[in-house]
Amino acid sequence: RDWEKVRGRVKGRSLFRPAYKYAAAISLLLVAAMVLWQYGPINLLGNTQVTTTVIQAPSGSQSYVVLPDSSEVWINAGSKLIFDNQFGISNRKLTLVGEAFFDVEEDEVPFTVFTPDYDVKVLGTAFNIRAYEDDNDVVTTLVRGSLKVNNISTAEGMRSTTLKPGDKLTLLKDTKTARLERGINV
Repeated sequence: RDWEKVRGRVKGRSLFRPAYKYAAAISLLLVAAMVLWQYGPINLLGNTQVTTTVIQAPSGSQSYVVLPDSSEVWINAGSKLIFDNQFGISNRKLTLVGEAFFDVEEDEVPFTVFTPDYDVKVLGTAFNIRAYEDDNDVVTTLVRGSLKVNNISTAEGMRSTTLKPGDKLTLLKDTKTARLERGINV
């Protein structure tokens, strides 16, 4: 009998009366509005907006760039590098149109250079790529380290090769032939 009295009292009372519910909801909305005003919209899925950076060397000059991962690049005249705002954070991928010399910092995240004709993947090395759109040949020369060149489009199909210091890979676009020279003086 005593238990039923206590149960009746607890059942009859609401922990949050309607007025408190509305006050809590309004307070929560105000806090959310202040956070959005202060910090901007928050992406709940964790995706960030991707922005692209383009670095272009003017005709007749070279440009020197230190990338966000501390790798150094000397970009030749009329050439450009393209990479997104995640470069050096979640990836080390960039696109080269033209010619550039790279001195890449070692990192566990692979460094990849995409050209219109093939891709070059490295961990830590120094190399040159010449991949002008108007030239018939695409040339990659390795100074130190090692390179994995992927997606070489040849008459025999797609190929890959690994370069060692002193190696030079030349792809002739018109005939789709690739030539690897070893032990050249770089």
